[in-house]
Amino acid sequence: TTSPTIPSQTTQPTQTTAPVIPPEAVSLMEKADFIAAGYDYETAITMLEESEYFNDVPEMANLVSEYQAAASQLIRYPTPEKTPHVFFHSLIADTDRAFDGDGDSGGYNMYMTTISEFIAIMEQMYEKGYVLVSPYDLAYEYTDETGTHFKYGDIYLPEGKKPFLMSQDDVNYYSYMVGTGDGKNETPIFADANGDGFAHKIVIGEDGYPTCEYMDKDGNVTYGDYDLVPLLEKFIQEHPDFSYHGARAILGMTGYEGVFGYRTKPSYEAALGAARYQQEIAAAKEVAQCLRDHGWILSSHSYGHPSYGEIPDENVAVDSDKWENTVETI
Repeated sequence: TTSPTIPSQTTQPTQTTAPVIPPEAVSLMEKADFIAAGYDYETAITMLEESEYFNDVPEMANLVSEYQAAASQLIRYPTPEKTPHVFFHSLIADTDRAFDGDGDSGGYNMYMTTISEFIAIMEQMYEKGYVLVSPYDLAYEYTDETGTHFKYGDIYLPEGKKPFLMSQDDVNYYSYMVGTGDGKNETPIFADANGDGFAHKIVIGEDGYPTCEYMDKDGNVTYGDYDLVPLLEKFIQEHPDFSYHGARAILGMTGYEGVFGYRTKPSYEAALGAARYQQEIAAAKEVAQCLRDHGWILSSHSYGHPSYGEIPDENVAVDSDKWENTVETI
């Protein structure tokens, strides 16, 4: 018999290892995907093509091709003048406290929305194909030889999708809602355990996004999704195709008790003291910048909440000047 020949060295099968994508490139592609989900394919493509990794990471080129194909399917929305607008007041976090039978319960029932209702509304609108847009997407200002005009913008969406605007009035957290007393005059009122079950302040969360401060019936203070701003932000993070080009809602503020839950009315300085009053101003400014940085639009809801159509022109001028001098500066 012949013995088998044993090779002097074992031969291993040939193996190929896929190139590892740098973490920075992965992060960039994730950001581009989020932006593209909001139909801003041009920005997403530019981010990838201008990246230092573009020529070395084939997956980036594949994404660009996908975005280009998706962009080619978008359709200009034909009737921007029919864009609906849905608005909310402060959302009710605790229905037991809001509907406790006192004098404010009827108004809350008529004018406010609960958190669970708001979430259900967003889910239903999402299912029906609504997409949140900015008023600056909807129309814009331009100037020609005949003067300054407004013109409807070009909103491009997939077939079946339709734009809408959202706003929230009175993002002030008035004293009658969050505490005991009335801060309309010269005494600032802060949140206490007798509040009616609303958030009482917008703050900046640990993740850098705006969130809410809330005091429960036992006086415990917590932070989280207690009003429209953090709830809508969370919904968009989970459904980026619900927001066109990163749009957020319009927030309208009065000024007669301050803004965002901070007691910034000038006449409150005497009661608070200069140092505490300046702290309120500084905190409100930080929140305002945080909101703008994340796409929220800040707007006037008048200073004292009059109906401009029902008061003399000179009163409108006085009220709007007070808003510009005490709220717009924040």
